[in-house]
Amino acid sequence: MKVGASQAGSRVAAVQAVVLLLIWAIPATGVWLLSLSARRGDETALRPVAISFVTIGSQQQDASRRVKLVFTGSAPLSMASPVQGTLVSRAKLTPGKPFRDGEAIAQIGARHVVASVGRVPFYRELSQGDRGEDVKRLNQLLAALGLPTERGQVKTFTSRTAAGVRQLNTRVGASPGTRFMPDSAMFVAEGSSFASFEVGVGQAVSVGLSLGKMQSPPSALAVVDEASGAEVPVPGAGVSLRAPDGASLELSEIMPSAVALTVFRFALLHGRGATEPEVKSGGANPDLSYTGFQLVAGQPKTMGSIPPAALFTRPDGKMCVFEQPSDTAGSPQPIRLGQTVDSGQLGVVYVDPELIGRSIVADASLLAAETLQRC
Repeated sequence: MKVGASQAGSRVAAVQAVVLLLIWAIPATGVWLLSLSARRGDETALRPVAISFVTIGSQQQDASRRVKLVFTGSAPLSMASPVQGTLVSRAKLTPGKPFRDGEAIAQIGARHVVASVGRVPFYRELSQGDRGEDVKRLNQLLAALGLPTERGQVKTFTSRTAAGVRQLNTRVGASPGTRFMPDSAMFVAEGSSFASFEVGVGQAVSVGLSLGKMQSPPSALAVVDEASGAEVPVPGAGVSLRAPDGASLELSEIMPSAVALTVFRFALLHGRGATEPEVKSGGANPDLSYTGFQLVAGQPKTMGSIPPAALFTRPDGKMCVFEQPSDTAGSPQPIRLGQTVDSGQLGVVYVDPELIGRSIVADASLLAAETLQRC
């Protein structure tokens, strides 16, 4: 019995020794592995980075690209009805076409609604002897309709104005006589274009209810590449704009001062169903954008092509590539690209064709900080 107890005690002692050995060995092994890894990391960090070079190639820049048209300051406006009743008919207005002064808009009940296109709405009854900017607007409206009026910038309601108002009241179905009522015409902001009707024939219309939508003219146009999101300069000769419905607009035939308004009317007419509002922080009105248009160049042009990794962009947005030094002891020298950079097909950046054939660093991120600072 004593022998058996002694053997059992020996086995327990042996197990305890093995356990203690493992408790010591596992952390020690971990520390050794970590130190080995650190030594290898230090050796790798001290090893010089292998810089590879690539030759700037040559590619044909696409003759067309998908772009988004962004119109700044073009607020959607309501066509507020001046009268009430049932909508009997709607004029055949063309989306994107500017309203003409005196143009027929709709018939509501027995009343015919015409557009008064200007900067001043009618807000009071007018009669002979009255003066003001609204009287001048009335004389201009009568002239547009071919009715008797005072020609020129006349701000006085004269006997000729009264004769014209009598005929206007008869034509639109308003109360007869020579007094002009504000509901005899619908105010349309100068330069606005028709967008769409929102009320169908046979529906009831109340005073102030929106018959439809119109768009005020934009203050600016931005053409944005849909793939890269970069703004594209509005081009000139040999470049046209193609709408989703296939219609085309030759941009070189437009006066620079009229590009935004002309393209806006073209987009309203041919870009229906492709609109989306863009709200910019701090802006009173959302920008109006149209997608799915194509910017078509007359002829494809040859551009230099580089991988995106070769491009280094400074914090201020300026860009460089780094040319291979002529001797092995030298360091790569920066070439500033200015505004010559453009997005190409997937994995390609277009640069000035004058750079074709030059050897540059393939991955600018591998360069030392002091080299990048020379950009």
